[in-house]
Amino acid sequence: MSPRSSGAAGSFDEFANSLASEALSEAAENFFGRRVALEQEAERLRQKAMELHRLAEQALDAAAILGRLLLDEQEAAAFFRTLGVALEPADLSALYCSLRGRPARLRQSRPRALTRAGRYAGLLVAAYSQAHHAFEEYRLGRVVQEGSSRAPKRVSLHYEQVKDWCDEHNCRIREANAIQAPSCVIGFCKQLIGDGDRERIMGGGAHGGCSIDDSMALRPLDFDSLNLPVLPALPAAANRSSLHADIRAFAQALYARRKADVEAALATLQWS
Repeated sequence: MSPRSSGAAGSFDEFANSLASEALSEAAENFFGRRVALEQEAERLRQKAMELHRLAEQALDAAAILGRLLLDEQEAAAFFRTLGVALEPADLSALYCSLRGRPARLRQSRPRALTRAGRYAGLLVAAYSQAHHAFEEYRLGRVVQEGSSRAPKRVSLHYEQVKDWCDEHNCRIREANAIQAPSCVIGFCKQLIGDGDRERIMGGGAHGGCSIDDSMALRPLDFDSLNLPVLPALPAAANRSSLHADIRAFAQALYARRKADVEAALATLQWS
């Protein structure tokens, strides 16, 4: 081989090695960069869920007052049916379970009425209104505007937003596991590394791809692990007078049937 041919071959080898090195670097950056980005996104999602817990606590505080005034699950189910809210028994039981031990503290003045039944009806209307507001802010957020009146409006953090974000995050997890399976990335890298370095750098195993993929797969974020309560959608007071009339009628009937129980519940309320 002539010196010119030898030099050309050496230059070609250097060029090929440079390309292989660049491809390896890019493959590693894409593989690990995507995984780090997804792990950071999962952490941000958990932080937002922790922020949402504050609203969840406020909503459950409001639910505790309403639950105390409605006496028990059976009466609560009847109350929600009156308002057109279809609650599964298991969902209602779960809600009541989350309210156990939670104080029923009202942050309002005592309603005035000519009768005890009227006072109870007024309290039930106020408790429902407070629960509806807290539930809606937790579930769907509220419109907020920061700074001047010209600042853009946005919807505050809420349950549906975090749930949708978790679904989208898990979709990206599944996509990453499918298109960047560790066994495929390792196989690609082995093709770029010379025979002499391949076994030293990446090991000699040509099999076990499935086990590698399983052990190194990114794990979806379990939404239930965020411990965000599921709260029902309560009817809005589009026709407030009609809604309040239905609540008052229910309260009057319940008071007539279970006066002693209602009075006992009223005695446990805390005022602040």
